[in-house]
Amino acid sequence: MRPPVRSYAFTVALLAGAIAPCASSAQPGTENAQPFVREYGVFVADQDLRRDARLLATNAALGAATAGLVRWMSGKPVLPGLAGGAAGGALAYAGKRIVVERWEGAGLVGRQVASVGHSIVRNAAEERALLARLILPLGPLRLYLRPDSATRLRARIDAPTAIYAVLLAANGNPLDARASLSSGALVFRVPDDPLSDLRGRCIPGLAFGGAIVLSDLTGLATDDRNPTFAHERVHVVQYDQLYATVGDPAEEWIGRRVGWFGRVKRWADFNATGLVAMVPQAVFNEWTPWEAEALAVTRQTFGRAPLPGQDTYFFGCKAS
Repeated sequence: MRPPVRSYAFTVALLAGAIAPCASSAQPGTENAQPFVREYGVFVADQDLRRDARLLATNAALGAATAGLVRWMSGKPVLPGLAGGAAGGALAYAGKRIVVERWEGAGLVGRQVASVGHSIVRNAAEERALLARLILPLGPLRLYLRPDSATRLRARIDAPTAIYAVLLAANGNPLDARASLSSGALVFRVPDDPLSDLRGRCIPGLAFGGAIVLSDLTGLATDDRNPTFAHERVHVVQYDQLYATVGDPAEEWIGRRVGWFGRVKRWADFNATGLVAMVPQAVFNEWTPWEAEALAVTRQTFGRAPLPGQDTYFFGCKAS
């Protein structure tokens, strides 16, 4: 049996292509920074078109490299996939830029735009028409659209996201319906206690799969002007990217060879890649490439003074 080379190829491309976002965000410049800079070190008022161009080029190059590597490792012509991969990568970055905007529904729209881009990259890699198959995530669900197939629409549940959401709700964390609809992901608020990472540091929010958790000590966590809310929406899109281009191809490959897995896969996504990605994110946090990219993208929209009332607890972390 031949291994799922698509998954291996994309992993290599993902790690290589993530270097540029790290470099673009490693410029603290905190001399005039607001309190939140002491948490992240990069949210300062310096929107930069050159950074935008670098991030766009990086995502386009990543898409092209993904499609090209997959085709090369599969013994297929490389060049025909490069343009489609680059177009998909550029569209994925456009979606990331939309999700950090301040208007209602930006997260929902941006997540779908980025997901079309991820689908284009995967289609280009697998020698399909660029819109032959679309994977559109919505909260704990994914819609699989196949216009050229007898089964044109199939919905699957993202099992880890759904389980995580149930645990959050059972622990007394309220689901914010308005924020969830606006972001296209499940958004939970922790109103009493600040969140913390594995090293005990206060963090204002976190994301896993299609779920976002925000510390809400000020009552402003889900405000559309809150950079933390926008930042976590970028992470949701990154999880979508990882799953659409790595996780789902690997699960489909296993499903064709393991009967019970294939039957379950018809209705549920295991999304093991999301669980794996959580490990370095939890341990290294700001040193991971995807954290650096999320900071850099959010930095393009937010560089303003704190919202009123957040001088003491900014983003749910104590400023002092």
